[in-house]
Amino acid sequence: MDIADIAPRKLDPYLLWALLTDFKGYGGAVQPESLVPFIVELRDRGDVPRLAAQTVPDVQGQPTPLVTMAACYANDMQTRFCTVRVRLDCIATLLKLEFVVRAEMGLAGVELQPPQQDAVVSPVKIGDALGWHDATPLVAVIDHGIAFLNRQFHIDGQPRILRLWDQWSGSAQQPAPVAPPWTAEIAHGYGRTISAREIAALIASDGDELACYRNVLRYEPVAGRAAHGTHVLDVAAGWPDPLGAGSTMPLPIVAVQLPWLPEKDVSGASLCVHVLDAMRFILDSAGPDRNVVVNLSDGAMAGSHNAGSIVEDAVDELLIDHPGMSLVIAAGNGYMAHAHAQGVIGDGAKAQLLWKVLPDDRTESFLEIWFPQGGNVKVTLTTPGGDATIAAAVDPSTDRRRPPSSIAEKSPTVMGSSPCSRCARAVRRAPATAARRTASGR
Repeated sequence: MDIADIAPRKLDPYLLWALLTDFKGYGGAVQPESLVPFIVELRDRGDVPRLAAQTVPDVQGQPTPLVTMAACYANDMQTRFCTVRVRLDCIATLLKLEFVVRAEMGLAGVELQPPQQDAVVSPVKIGDALGWHDATPLVAVIDHGIAFLNRQFHIDGQPRILRLWDQWSGSAQQPAPVAPPWTAEIAHGYGRTISAREIAALIASDGDELACYRNVLRYEPVAGRAAHGTHVLDVAAGWPDPLGAGSTMPLPIVAVQLPWLPEKDVSGASLCVHVLDAMRFILDSAGPDRNVVVNLSDGAMAGSHNAGSIVEDAVDELLIDHPGMSLVIAAGNGYMAHAHAQGVIGDGAKAQLLWKVLPDDRTESFLEIWFPQGGNVKVTLTTPGGDATIAAAVDPSTDRRRPPSSIAEKSPTVMGSSPCSRCARAVRRAPATAARRTASGR
């Protein structure tokens, strides 16, 4: 693949590594014909339909779409951000488009289908059985391990979780089964959904909850004794209120279960696509006129921590354009993880950093080094036995910073700073009626 003439700021470093190593870290799950997910930033609002119209020749020389994308992006003339699927051998073509500002790879090697054209996520139907009305806000959670049949999330058999999207679709070699009561998520082209009607039927069966997850639903994220997403959702919207905060009523819920087997991605950086898709899914589920508070207690400890990632800008834009949507995120809980080091290196000086890797770990390991723009830095990597050394110098003239963005001037209110979340500053304060019970747990 010819990437020599692609602007450095367009190249996601993890994508570059994957390309240079022929995706060997993915254990053969990525082939030349594989669809690879990307989150893309475009130059101008209205460029998304322009991207959707790009074509490349197929094996017969006939024009075929360069990318496929969900209708929620293709029909949005106001956004500069979208997620797409592109063939591995067409990635360079995507990055060379002059109106593509930058792109980051999502979770490669998973089973993906092109989103069904014109399929959309319809708003959930919120009845009045639990005292809900048109102004009742919606609570949403994006997390891992959401036990949606748990008694904290239904009242007298009436489910409060109105829709759940399980984003795990299996690998290309072993796709995850989609069978009733699940429905394939055709609007985004991966994963499966379950609605309040099916959840109510499962609750009415009065069977063993864990057995139902295992034998009926084939839903493994909650197979352990504890599940992070269940804890977070209970703190945010459980009923009875586990915090005793005196909430006036149980609120309706929409949930998104992030891919729970990203075992081939050890960088932790690939969930950007799934997070933006989840935000869009929740926005569409809520409908245009309903307030929604989203909790995201997941992120990567890597990154610049300067609110400059592509997913942060994408979420900023979404929150600015949809003032009824609020986001609460985890902040600071990785402080004691001993995953960061910092210091000052003077001119001509050296610093040594001990990088511990388990001897039986055969997966790829990544270390990010961040320094001021224009710094003249040389990095030398030595094996534990000292028998091999790799050195690389950084070109101080190379600008990998993001281009100026009008979003940064209007970013939502900051709720704390975080050494652990890629979305640490993409936060808008929630409406007081719904936010006082919303918390994040990681």
